[in-house]
Amino acid sequence: MRRIFIVLLVAGAGCTGVGAEDASRLQFSSDGTLPLAAPMTSGRTVAMLDDRGHFAVVAADSGEVLSDGRGWNSRLSLDGNYAVSTVVVGDGDTKVGWTSVADGELLGGTIFEGDELESSATELGGHLAAFVNPAAPVEGAIAGARSTSTVVIASPTDGELWRAELDGNFVPEAFGQRRAANGLPTQLFLLEYFPAEAPRFYRVRVLSTETGELSLPVNLRNKAELVDERMAGFTRSQVVAEEHGLLFTLYRGTIDGTPDGDAYAFVHTLGLEDGVWCLSVDPELQLESRPGTLAVGGDRLYVASANGKVGSFQIPSLSDPEASASMSWVTQVTFGGDDAPVALADEDGVYLGYGDDHLVRLDAGGGGSMPRQLPGAGPTAVTRDQDGAIQAIGPDWSTIDTLVRPSWLGPVVQLVVSENP
Repeated sequence: MRRIFIVLLVAGAGCTGVGAEDASRLQFSSDGTLPLAAPMTSGRTVAMLDDRGHFAVVAADSGEVLSDGRGWNSRLSLDGNYAVSTVVVGDGDTKVGWTSVADGELLGGTIFEGDELESSATELGGHLAAFVNPAAPVEGAIAGARSTSTVVIASPTDGELWRAELDGNFVPEAFGQRRAANGLPTQLFLLEYFPAEAPRFYRVRVLSTETGELSLPVNLRNKAELVDERMAGFTRSQVVAEEHGLLFTLYRGTIDGTPDGDAYAFVHTLGLEDGVWCLSVDPELQLESRPGTLAVGGDRLYVASANGKVGSFQIPSLSDPEASASMSWVTQVTFGGDDAPVALADEDGVYLGYGDDHLVRLDAGGGGSMPRQLPGAGPTAVTRDQDGAIQAIGPDWSTIDTLVRPSWLGPVVQLVVSENP
């Protein structure tokens, strides 16, 4: 039975196995709708997601925590507008809440009764989320083990909207942009991992929400050609080019899909209108062995490596079969370090942080300019506020002087700063 409820993101909830005391906090309105439950605020708010998936929205001036995601596993939407948070309660029910990133407002929620599910994909320009049953950890594999996959689509106001049971190891990656008559996206892009019990490779599959059938994606550079290619990827950074309808994922993998195989790196490109293509990464970046970061600004995709080098692709050329799909330039920015840099791109270039106390600026052609000083070393996330000013956060500092960071947050990996009237 579908149930709609209000999620209270408060302290003390555990990631799994939350008992009856937590479950009793669920509140239902008399007419079955979800009233606004989160405190409303005006002024500047700061939303933060840490490296464990814990989420918070804080009023910058007062320090009031508007949304407390301790113990929940949260994911920010691709467009950064909302967070989807899950927690397993009782005997295996999954509780889900959607929260506005701008002001901490609770958008709604649902319970998946008798199902342990985790969020894996979010919608651009809406609030849908896709969920899948958790996989069992497998040492040395590129993903966890899952012999059958329960795939669910839900919204914060209507709860569960669609469900499929699939034989094999599938994970929702993104929603397609075309819509069916019922308002759902007609396509859900999946990653299929195989062998299912100890994955060494993955491939992209397209699941129709109208028929439930699985199909192959098309070639992004040749729409008349279907793609059935196996790939191996171990670690990744992901960014969406919303204006272009493309989702980019940086993978570090091996030829045979094992940890000790011949290493290589690539950027997987997924067209949300349907279409896939793998971009070769310049070997100068050494991303087969070093962590990296992706950023999108204007018509450019930037690929930055921990080795201090950065490369760039021209996004319009990626779907043009007459144009080159190779990097247009690679440049040395700094000496680099052990960790992936932080990156923030715009139409004119990209800012990069490599662990010291400044951001390096490159223009769209790879040329440099004066660095921007930061109040501390080791930025972990960087963004722009609504006035266009650069805001950054580090281990124990922030460019927002009034920010009171919740003590329970770990290193912040995603940051959104908003101004509310």
